[in-house]
Amino acid sequence: MHHKEKKDEIIFSSSKEISDIIEEIMLKTKSKALNLTFRGRPEIFDIYESNENVRELCSDEINPQKIAKIDQDWLINLEKEIFGSLTQNELSLYELSYKMAVSERQLHRKIGNLVFLTPNKYIRILRLHKAKQMIDNYIQNLFHRSLMQ
Repeated sequence: MHHKEKKDEIIFSSSKEISDIIEEIMLKTKSKALNLTFRGRPEIFDIYESNENVRELCSDEINPQKIAKIDQDWLINLEKEIFGSLTQNELSLYELSYKMAVSERQLHRKIGNLVFLTPNKYIRILRLHKAKQMIDNYIQNLFHRSLMQ
């Protein structure tokens, strides 16, 4: 019986830790304290280069060297808006285009011309990538905490 109680205690404390970590991440996301771009380039470039599935989704090859700095800056700002709204289940393209000061049609065209994806696929890829990063960070935190105990 003692073993089962200990197991339940571990599960409960882990659930509490998970909840605390998720809450901390959400607070950082809301305050936009996350560093979204590490090298001054859009994250989609790194995702594209490291993920074969994303490369297959794109209708053409993304070549960062051929994308002007001003367009890369626009993509970075777009990613900030997308990551800033991670807590919303559905991100409206109307709302996103409003925040980016372009029409929905221009948003479709610009994303399509720069990264060869529809806006919805682009948003989905970025959100899934960020979710994967959060899970990886959580697992790493758990591993480090288990080593300290």
